[in-house]
Parts: sequence; structure tokens; C-alpha cells
Amino acid sequence: MTETYCTLAEAEEYFATRYGASTHWTGTDEVKEAALQTAYWRLRTFPGFSLPDTPSDNLKRAQCEEALFVMQQGAALDARAGLMAQGVRSSGIVGESYAAGADGIGICATAKAFLIADGLRSRSAFRSAKLKRADGTEAYLGIPAED
Repeated sequence: MTETYCTLAEAEEYFATRYGASTHWTGTDEVKEAALQTAYWRLRTFPGFSLPDTPSDNLKRAQCEEALFVMQQGAALDARAGLMAQGVRSSGIVGESYAAGADGIGICATAKAFLIADGLRSRSAFRSAKLKRADGTEAYLGIPAED
């Protein structure tokens, strides 16, 4: 069973007018469907967004952009996620460093912009409060967000 916001036909229509897409939006229908399916799950599981079951046009665009990103960067995304899963915090070969506790690879900036444009960003349940200790040092504490 395929779960998706955007059908292959809708993606083809979107990419027909998206500059530069023809370089990477290639392959058989099965390859493109797999990219759309992967993009769907990457969006659904990315923290910080609450996505509806019924998609808007921007949510469909976000899935298309994420599918294109997966087709462009697939092997590199898997390699980075593998390093992070093994606890690697920096890679000298490519000069990258990863934050401790990073949950994995983020979604592409264009997809994120479409989600934000639709107001789909989740509100955090916590906010940061600045504390001043008796010794004069400062600290930050996560406290429940106000409604």
C-alpha cells in the first residue's frame, strides 16, 4: 500500500514547470514512486511539524521537493544518517560535524519552507527560561510553554 500526499501525475505536473528538476527527476515510474514514498515518510516523521491527513497544495509541493532532494542526495543522506547512528560527531573527510543527540538528517529547505507557509509547524510544549544563579552565573531551563 502506498501512502502519499502527491500522486505521480501531480508530481510530474509540478516538476514540468520547476526549473532544474529535469536533471534529477528521472527514471522509471517505479523509481519516482519510491522517491515520493520516501519523501512522504521523511516529512511525516520529521520533528517539529504536525501534518494533516488531507494535503494542501503546499504540502504536495513539499513532498515533491523532498522527493527531488532524495533523488539528488540519497546516498549521501544514508551515509550521514549511518554515521550519526554510530555516534560519529564529526567527519574530517568532508569537514562536517553533527550535534550530540541529533535525530538524523533534516528535510530539504524548500520542503520546510512550504510547510511553514502553511503554518504546519508544531508549537513546542516547552520554552526556555533564563535563570540567574546565586553565584552570578546564568543557566537555561526548559519549562512548560504558556497557552
